[in-house]
Amino acid sequence: MEHICHRCGAVLSEGAAFCNQCGAPQVRVPETLTTATATATESGTESGANRVFAQSPAGSVNWTQGRKAAAIAALLMAFGALIPPLNMVLPLWMLVGGWICVSLYRRRTAAVLVPAATGAKLGALAGVIGFIYVAALLSIVFAVEVIALKNGDQLRSLLKAQIEQAAASNPSGAQALTQLLQTPEGITTLIISVLFVMFLLFLLLSCAGGIFGAAFGRQRIR
Repeated sequence: MEHICHRCGAVLSEGAAFCNQCGAPQVRVPETLTTATATATESGTESGANRVFAQSPAGSVNWTQGRKAAAIAALLMAFGALIPPLNMVLPLWMLVGGWICVSLYRRRTAAVLVPAATGAKLGALAGVIGFIYVAALLSIVFAVEVIALKNGDQLRSLLKAQIEQAAASNPSGAQALTQLLQTPEGITTLIISVLFVMFLLFLLLSCAGGIFGAAFGRQRIR
């Protein structure tokens, strides 16, 4: 039975080890061996895909597990933000929340490595959820104090007292804030401004905590 040389296309006889035209070696791999090797490789890849997350496309996230981890980390951040004296170090809780989110995600997905981009996304998600928790709880407390308990005047006096304490370092800024407290619209503007700043802090610091958590996991493996 004849076959064709893979280099020059010359017709060769069955069993020829070299081409009589170009001298190229005629090595033929049995098809069954090639198929078996390919099957083994595919099965090995599939079994390791769930274990080594670093082999997946960069920045890809298992959002099902990511949302669960972020919700737990956000709850811890909310406790740290609302319970004294833990709320005295709120920025630290934001960083730790992003770190915890990545750690929980790594355990839930059995990922050996978490890329920095994934850590940033998970940390940012935890920060956003944590801010929603805190803002919702603060809004409930504010509504109860002002509407149900009729303590709006006391709340205004408390804010004014705190602003007057800060007047020593920045008199002009304290005066502007005091003017805002004279009207309900001014109080609303002040509260919205504070919430916006808090949102940025939750987002950025939790994102940084997620990046640190991803980097720490990488160093620990090394």
